[in-house]
Amino acid sequence: MDKKPTVRRGPEFCSIRYGLALIMHFSNFTMITQRVSLSIAIIAMVNSTQHGPPNASAEGLLMDSLSHPSRPIKDFNTKASVYHWSPETQGIIFSSISYGIILTLIPSGYLAGIFGAKQMLGAGLLISSLLTLFTPLAADSGVILVIVVRTVQGMAQGMAWTGQFTIWAKWAPPLERSKLTSIAGSGAAFGSFIILCVGGLISQALGWPFIFYIFGSTGCVCCLLWFTVIYDDPTHHPCISVREKEHIISSLAQQSSSPRRSVPIRAMVRCLPLWAIFMGFFSHFWLCTIIITYLPTYISTVLHVNIRDSGVLSSLPFVAAASCTVLGGQLADFFLSKNLLSLIAVRKLFSFLGLLLPSLCAVALPFVASSYTTTVILLILIPGTSNLCDSGFIINTLDVAPRYASFLMGISRGFGLIAGIISSTTTGFLISQVGHVLAHLQVAVPTLCSIRYGVALMAHFLNFMLAAQNAILNITMVAMVNSTRHLSQYNGSSQGLPEALSSGTSEAPTSPPVKAPVYDWNSETQGILFSSLHYGMLLTQPVGGYLAGKMGAKRVAGVALLGSSLLTLCIPLAANLGLAFLLATRIVQGLLQGSGFGGHFALWRRWAPPHERSRLCSIGLSGMILGLFTVILLGGIISQALGWPFVFYVFGSLGCACGLLWFVLVYDDPTSHPWIGITEKEYILSTSDQKVCSEDRSLPIKDALRSLPLWSICLCSFSHQWLVNTMVVYTPTYISYMYHINIRDNGLLSSLPFLVAWLMGILGGLLADFLLTKNFRLVTVRKIFTIAGQLPPSAGLVAMPYVSSSYITAITLLIISCGLSSLCQAGIYINILDIAPRYASFLIGASRGLAHTSAVLVPIVSGFLLSQDPDFGWNNMFFLLFAINMLGLIFYVIFGEGDVQDWAKERKLTHL
Repeated sequence: MDKKPTVRRGPEFCSIRYGLALIMHFSNFTMITQRVSLSIAIIAMVNSTQHGPPNASAEGLLMDSLSHPSRPIKDFNTKASVYHWSPETQGIIFSSISYGIILTLIPSGYLAGIFGAKQMLGAGLLISSLLTLFTPLAADSGVILVIVVRTVQGMAQGMAWTGQFTIWAKWAPPLERSKLTSIAGSGAAFGSFIILCVGGLISQALGWPFIFYIFGSTGCVCCLLWFTVIYDDPTHHPCISVREKEHIISSLAQQSSSPRRSVPIRAMVRCLPLWAIFMGFFSHFWLCTIIITYLPTYISTVLHVNIRDSGVLSSLPFVAAASCTVLGGQLADFFLSKNLLSLIAVRKLFSFLGLLLPSLCAVALPFVASSYTTTVILLILIPGTSNLCDSGFIINTLDVAPRYASFLMGISRGFGLIAGIISSTTTGFLISQVGHVLAHLQVAVPTLCSIRYGVALMAHFLNFMLAAQNAILNITMVAMVNSTRHLSQYNGSSQGLPEALSSGTSEAPTSPPVKAPVYDWNSETQGILFSSLHYGMLLTQPVGGYLAGKMGAKRVAGVALLGSSLLTLCIPLAANLGLAFLLATRIVQGLLQGSGFGGHFALWRRWAPPHERSRLCSIGLSGMILGLFTVILLGGIISQALGWPFVFYVFGSLGCACGLLWFVLVYDDPTSHPWIGITEKEYILSTSDQKVCSEDRSLPIKDALRSLPLWSICLCSFSHQWLVNTMVVYTPTYISYMYHINIRDNGLLSSLPFLVAWLMGILGGLLADFLLTKNFRLVTVRKIFTIAGQLPPSAGLVAMPYVSSSYITAITLLIISCGLSSLCQAGIYINILDIAPRYASFLIGASRGLAHTSAVLVPIVSGFLLSQDPDFGWNNMFFLLFAINMLGLIFYVIFGEGDVQDWAKERKLTHL
């Protein structure tokens, strides 16, 4: 069975861990409804408060009663008790549950880590539910008993709130923490929505006590479900599948399976990242407490609506909050799985948005109080955006200290509850003094720097320069030779140039020959010049891969780039000295380029985590295509403006500069890089093949030669390179022959397909890794992208001669064919990293060396076909290309694999 290079992922939404998240969602739903019940019920419980105090919403109720005497508000007042609690008494009752929570957060977090979160959280939920049922009776018995009940209920909820993070330390794989915790945490926002939405309706229809009866009973039912379904860790769950259990355990392999009994208090006190989390909780809870506690009051007071409408309006913001919590978690894990942002950048980004945006909306509220619609919109945005913090600092303790997550979460929520107590008291005082006020806070915006993507970018520049220097002669030959025959050579684009001139082209390309030499090379000589560089590349691609494995890709590829760039600068001089000098220069340049193309692949074994290989390799390899695009686009323009030698001077100088940059910025592995962050280094080392192994082992040649998956990669690479080399060498020639375009416009048109190919190559890598994260089989992804990169492009080229009468159709087919061909970068070209990572550098060099024989054969075979039959030569050339591509593709589809082959597997070594 084919596996991805990472640990096989377990099922997602139909899985035990997502079921756990759902049960915890209902638990948080229940606890928040029990906590917020008083915020909506207080409007009906108290009817004598004045306009200014914290529960001034009673005025809205009175006004509504006078204006709508038919409403059954007075009826419900006769059914349920009404209390004359002063604003100060209401503030104490509101705060009492927070006092209870703060008493148990820290000890419950510590005890949950020792005795298990199932019992701790379940007991807290059960006690809170029973006390919710008892609240109406306590209210009738006196305010003291209400305060006591609310305090004990807070202690129970503190046990439950903190204990759940002990569960996530054992159940949530690192790349799924945001979405799992956000699914669970969104229950609080959804519960706030439900209680605020239906609380007023229940009060009007049945009386306020039934708010407590209904949600207390719901909590008891949820509690029974909790004890039945929930287990502390995957190893003890009786219903979990082996696959899911292995996925969770292996994902958490670097974390301790149980917390230490001794907590390093001193180290924690000195830890600034922890204090940053604590301060984040403090500021976030300040805002959340105000919103949860005073939102119904604010709506009733400012918008003057009755209890039913106040509940409905108060519930709307929490719909947005629940949605933003879940979507924020999905988005955060998407950023992490796609490596668009580092872990700390994701945490800071969501914290920044979750603190700044709601604060700005809260500040704006008093200034838009006259606008009903604007006020409601801002009230909806405040809880919605604030819950983005659930994917920020709220779960950051799981990242920075997973062993002590429950204990630290208790401390964090303790800071938050302190903020809640202070904010309730302060807000009540401010409202009683001056009116309607909400809180203010600020955070800093994060930054992002990824070394491995920097390495990919440098590999992109390396391939860019090597490919550009390789292809310069294909475009400059049109200007270097002005006496070749029509269609009797494979650089027939030079023939189109005189015709373009004779037809009155305004940009006369006759000026470059005055500045630059022109040579009388026949078609055979041109063919030898085209092929000479590839002869050198054939010899050194396997050698470059082998040397990169021994000496490091930094030295091998860097020397290759510098050497090739210096020789590129020498080519005009070599051409003036004679054909022999030019051939020798091209061959040596090919030797150097072969070692560069083959050697740089050794980087990815140590730098590319398995689920990022497609995108990182595609970023690096796409430099080849961009190099072709650039040299074909600019080569003709530079030739016309300055003369063809300056094409070599420009790209040779750029290559030297890039080579120096390569030696400064690129290192062979993460452990030796001086600027890489500890987080990124540990991430790369833990996910890629960084086990105890040596590059000095010998390659099992016989087993490798008998490996059909390896041969399928080599043959399919050969067939694809036949396609690529045909497009690279003959695109300018075909356009010039068919449409008689001068050198400058020829370069512009010839470059367009490669621009599309460059974009498609990068997008293909991203898409391939996306499919892998969605549990597509690795070999399936490789074959899909290989088929897409070979079948449509070769079929498009076959069709081109039959649509040559339509200029637009022909160019469109050429662009599509070239664009899709780059999808193979996420297919066959990195498949060796999957099946033989130990020997990847040498085998990739060998496979590319074999594939590069097509670069030698294409000019010879295609030149022969074009010289034999000028009218049907293009048809024959494209049909041959299609046949070769289909043979290689069929062989790969049948025999291609995605698993590490037996002969390439690591022998397990145990170090005592």
